[in-house]
Amino acid sequence: FNYITLHGGDRLKRLTISKNTGRVNTVGIDRLPVLEQLSLRGVQWSWGAVSHVLQCGAEAKHLVMKVEFCGDSDTLQPFPEVDLVEFFNSHPKLCKFEVHGAMFASLCQKNSLKNVRHILLIINRILSLHAGVWHG
Repeated sequence: FNYITLHGGDRLKRLTISKNTGRVNTVGIDRLPVLEQLSLRGVQWSWGAVSHVLQCGAEAKHLVMKVEFCGDSDTLQPFPEVDLVEFFNSHPKLCKFEVHGAMFASLCQKNSLKNVRHILLIINRILSLHAGVWHG
């Protein structure tokens, strides 16, 4: 299977989507308004599937991403460049963020770091929230 669907997830507080072999092309879920923890794991996910799950889980406080490769075909591809400012702005409640593998590399690409000062302020906010201190 390469299509995952979830019905009635609007009350989920924790969600892990994991596929150890093969690829995930599509994830059919709706907005997850009370989600606190989201974990994506697997070898190969399409970027569309990753993006959709991240949009639906924008309220998550804890995000774990252990996806190794991207791509919609049998060819393993690196993840596209991710704009860190846009990413953190679209996940305002994020307190804990774990990223591994190729996804980490996509977050560290040169063009993602255009506005380093803004990114540092966002990361500081996350660290302060995680420590239970908010100076906003």
